[in-house]
Amino acid sequence: MHKIPNEQVAQWMQPNNYSETLPDTILATCPYCTSKPVPFVIGWLIARNGNNSGFVQSHISGTSQCGVCRKKIFILHVSAQYSDSTNVSSGIYIFPEPPVGRDFKKRFAEVSPGFIKVYQQAAKAEAAGLDEIAGPGYRKALEFLVKDYLLSVVEKGEHDKIKRIMLGSCIKDHINDDEIRAAADAAKVVGNSETHYVRDETATLEDLKEFIDLTVYWIEKRLATEDLVAKAKLRNEQSKKKKLEAS
Repeated sequence: MHKIPNEQVAQWMQPNNYSETLPDTILATCPYCTSKPVPFVIGWLIARNGNNSGFVQSHISGTSQCGVCRKKIFILHVSAQYSDSTNVSSGIYIFPEPPVGRDFKKRFAEVSPGFIKVYQQAAKAEAAGLDEIAGPGYRKALEFLVKDYLLSVVEKGEHDKIKRIMLGSCIKDHINDDEIRAAADAAKVVGNSETHYVRDETATLEDLKEFIDLTVYWIEKRLATEDLVAKAKLRNEQSKKKKLEAS
């Protein structure tokens, strides 16, 4: 199940004979058709459990329907509190889980599968509201991205060096493409802030993700260019060979 942050609750309601407010409408990505966040109006069925120590736990289930594909999702509201109304914990969960992360082109995935693995895990942490973990996760993904890319372009004799040196040196001294270097360096600055005790408050997690996405974009463009040039070179060589054979 996927936990929904309170920020995604568009409207709250107060059911009859129930002390807590419940989400009436949530904004979520449909787990089936993956449409952009759409409103899900919830129909609740309330059930409560208690014990002799005055501790009350409630599990409230509900259903809703995607306005695009019309398929149903299931919602669970869990809360625990004492009889004096002291709230202990609560959470809103949906099932199935909506997709998180992003898709990457096949050619890019061949170059840096490690980056994709770490990036998707960081995205899951972010979706679960674990912002203190997501930032360092994206920063680690950036290091995998830069080093995997360099390992694909430098001589094999340089591989051990690339694996050992700091990310900043990789970017500054070994990336020759201006666009990739600029985007990766900007991502590094913001990413390093995510791992420090005192953060740079002018930079956000969204900034880090945008700079990483930009780095991915330029690497994908570079890979596509190299592949097209290689194909053109091969065609020219094959054409010359055919002409020689025909003469």
